[in-house]
Amino acid sequence: MEFEGALIQEEGVTFAIAVVENGLFYNSDDYINQVRDKFVPYFPNVPIVLVSKDRKGRPVYHGRTELTLFLAGLDYRKIDWKRYNAS
Repeated sequence: MEFEGALIQEEGVTFAIAVVENGLFYNSDDYINQVRDKFVPYFPNVPIVLVSKDRKGRPVYHGRTELTLFLAGLDYRKIDWKRYNAS
């Protein structure tokens, strides 16, 4: 598994963001949570927010409300993204 993600520490809160394929959020919450669970080995013990892009290329977040609202106020391009690779 290879993906882009980031670990964010802001105002005493640590959480992760993982980039997923566009259109994922049109699926059921159960399916979305199954996808989110695949990132737990990379980001243990922190909330994980999923991000994809809408049809206009804007980021769309899925996760805890306070975290998605925080992320919506950030410039997506300024997040310190990292490529994660599993062997």
